[in-house]
Amino acid sequence: MNISIETPKEDILLLSTVGSLDIYSASNLKKTFTARIRERKRKVLIDLGSVTYIDSSGIGILLNIYTTCQKQNLPICFCGMHGIVSKILKLTRLEHFLPSALDRTRGVDYLEKQNLSQSHPHIIKQIIIDDTHPLLQPDNMYYKKFNIDLSQARRLANLISQKSPVELREFNILEQQICEIIKNAVKHGNKNNPEKSIDVWFEFSESHARLIVQDEGSGFQDIEKWNEFYRNKISCYRSHDYEKMMDYLRFTTLSSDETDGGNAMCAAVEYWNEGVVYSASRNKVGVMRMFHSD
Repeated sequence: MNISIETPKEDILLLSTVGSLDIYSASNLKKTFTARIRERKRKVLIDLGSVTYIDSSGIGILLNIYTTCQKQNLPICFCGMHGIVSKILKLTRLEHFLPSALDRTRGVDYLEKQNLSQSHPHIIKQIIIDDTHPLLQPDNMYYKKFNIDLSQARRLANLISQKSPVELREFNILEQQICEIIKNAVKHGNKNNPEKSIDVWFEFSESHARLIVQDEGSGFQDIEKWNEFYRNKISCYRSHDYEKMMDYLRFTTLSSDETDGGNAMCAAVEYWNEGVVYSASRNKVGVMRMFHSD
């Protein structure tokens, strides 16, 4: 990822990102932002129009930058969001939370109106725990075992998604969502140890995508806490209580780092519309998406 720095107006800092905003590059955006803000308090415009890929780490950094601006009373706007960026923000219910503009010109117009002294009964989807659930039954699915680390996760997701019909590869979202599940298994389950393996089952048709991933870790032990976190987040979103929603931007555990925030799982329960199901051991997850309703 490349980052360019501009000042379209004296009081506006513009950061433009090009390429992937992911687990390897997202921290560079935060470092650049922090260094420039430390030099001088300015309004902030972040152009995401040339971002070709984003994952949960990228979303986490965007939220981190946004909350930093909120705490320092710095107006901020994100612009140029489209394709996979727009889709992921929609899946994570953040598209109306983060102040945004269609392009740079509109972003500058929005910020010029802001003052530096000011800041800006449906079912809620949940993670299921059920060993007997159909989504955890791998009958007739393609199976493969892999020994990989995080650097290979996206490549593996790409290889798997290439098995799907072209019509299912919407804005590369299918690949991105497969990658998030694989990354969770490798990073949180196997602790990025390539000597440990992940088991992957998958199947595709013209109408659906289905995936099961199992790692060698101790499992996602905080599912109940995450479910409660997501219920609260969506309740705030639906009631337009965006101030309260600030309390539910990131879900972290003792093992979380700055790129973790629970947003990958937020997107997962929205994207995989037939469910996200964990085994009782919590180290095996099954997901499925039907495409006929889109």
